Amino acid sequence: MNEKCVVTVKGKAVLKNGVGKASEVEEEIDPILGRTFVENPQLMLESEVGVLRDTVTKFGVKGLTYLGGFKNVRDVFGWNGLQVEIDETKYDWGTVYELECETSEPEKIKQDLECLLKEQGVNYEYSKVTKFQNFVNKTLD
Repeated sequence: MNEKCVVTVKGKAVLKNGVGKASEVEEEIDPILGRTFVENPQLMLESEVGVLRDTVTKFGVKGLTYLGGFKNVRDVFGWNGLQVEIDETKYDWGTVYELECETSEPEKIKQDLECLLKEQGVNYEYSKVTKFQNFVNKTLD
């Protein structure tokens, strides 16, 4: 249960033809600290975790507002020398799955992954919005 915890700050995502691009900064933290942040998010504002401290300072964050949440479970696989992540995201109104692969050649990898999915008989469609946008809009797009 305490395997891994990563704090991620993402920039605005752009989705085009099934390829999403967004800047992100990540920092692995102690899972117990991460659980503490979930129980009391205000503690993030006073944290010495670098990515949190930098974000709070840069944007002048003074407080947090609870919006609700969703559950994301990620499996990671090696494929053709790359790391492929499959996310199962559960919202109160349904579940979506997302395949991610960070690469400098997204268009080429996209074609290869599409071939793999078709060969395996997996139906798919391109994401129209991000996980967070689905959460805010209560959609499964």
